[in-house]
Amino acid sequence: MKALRRIIRQLILESLAKDTFDEAWFNTEEERPQQQWDTLRMMAGTFHKDKLKQNKLDNQVTHLSDEDIDTLFDAKRDVKRLWNETIDKFNLRDFWENNYDIVYFHSLTYYKGTSESGLQQDMNDEPMNLSVRNFLEKYKIRDNKDEMSTFGVYKGKSDAGKGDREHGFILKGRVTLATKFDAFTESRSKGAPSDMERHKSSGMPKRMLPNSENINRLVFDEDDIPSRGLGECILDNWSIVGYVVGDSIGNNYEYDMTLKWCDENGIKVWYTPEIFS
Repeated sequence: MKALRRIIRQLILESLAKDTFDEAWFNTEEERPQQQWDTLRMMAGTFHKDKLKQNKLDNQVTHLSDEDIDTLFDAKRDVKRLWNETIDKFNLRDFWENNYDIVYFHSLTYYKGTSESGLQQDMNDEPMNLSVRNFLEKYKIRDNKDEMSTFGVYKGKSDAGKGDREHGFILKGRVTLATKFDAFTESRSKGAPSDMERHKSSGMPKRMLPNSENINRLVFDEDDIPSRGLGECILDNWSIVGYVVGDSIGNNYEYDMTLKWCDENGIKVWYTPEIFS
């Protein structure tokens, strides 16, 4: 009976996780320029701090002083810290990290348009995601320090588009943020050398803009997950546990070599329909 009461109590508490976060974030004595952040376009969130100071993008960002940007990044860290504190307070770590109903898929086709070098490009023609070959050259099989964006897939459902599902890796690690949509977190390619040096020991972080839209999109437990599935989920200290390939990839030398690498390293191979329903 005592065990049952503990389970019921835990379920009640977990349903309050998002409300608890919102109360802590919005109802605070700490002054946050929330309205100012709400005017920033999402793409600003993909820059690391010093890079953003150097590239203020457009009129939506040029009004920010360097001090404003420092304040913005303090808030980006605060959101992430508070999300993790909330997850731990409500004993939800196992839900995110030891749940067979959730897999974390890093797409290699998210940015489309692969260049001759094998690097996929973003709107500014900077290297973003990598081909399989370059991905495996850049990252280790286990214990990678740079945080990584993934599509969360909950019971086969995900916000990932059809084209995004064709090619990539299943990762496992410490979940540091979960959202309903693309959170436009910092990109590896949008960091100045000083950003990279600052994060050298801990790895490059990925954090979202702390605007009202993103705050409302945060996910804490099963009740918060939309019927279509999860969006962007951030992993730290991650490892590769699987490779996913769709029919459109076809047979080619790189594909054959990837399968060989998976076999040699104990990495399971899935086809897209086995991951996404």
